Amino acid sequence: MKHVLQIILIVALLSLGIIQIMIAKGFFIPRDLEKVCPVDAITMVNGKAVIDPIKCIGCRRCVDGIPIRKNDPRPIEIPLADSVAAILPAQPASPIVSPPHRNPQKPNPPAQTVLSYRVDSSKCIGCQLCVSACPTGAISMQGEKAVIDQSKCISCGICVNGNGQDYDGCPVSAISRR
Repeated sequence: MKHVLQIILIVALLSLGIIQIMIAKGFFIPRDLEKVCPVDAITMVNGKAVIDPIKCIGCRRCVDGIPIRKNDPRPIEIPLADSVAAILPAQPASPIVSPPHRNPQKPNPPAQTVLSYRVDSSKCIGCQLCVSACPTGAISMQGEKAVIDQSKCISCGICVNGNGQDYDGCPVSAISRR
């Protein structure tokens, strides 16, 4: 009986140690960091992330694993848990799409920096393509030049790289990362 109690104590202490290591490695995300999608296109159903293709803006935050604080669009620099899967509801027979898995034995990649974008007013031709492509309305026109409101910008990069559908990015390369 004495040995059984010792084994139970050892298992309990090891479990606590493993949980602490997992918390330190970012496998458990604090409650205020559980939001990844800036437009709430992801809902959890039976433990799987379901993406609403109507709301999805293609910013890839869910794939890149950049969570944001609730009511604060600035990215947080912590890794996500090892397994996240998504099913697109519009295509019931579609396969599960998963982001690249992170190997816990490998060191984490360097922390991602918050990107900000700027418009070079000397290059901007006032075409307003970026204004209509911006998913958060962060780009507006002042006079005949585009201006980016950094408080609304989620650093998705659509203004520079395009959205892969009908917008290929600024046609005169007036928008760049800082």
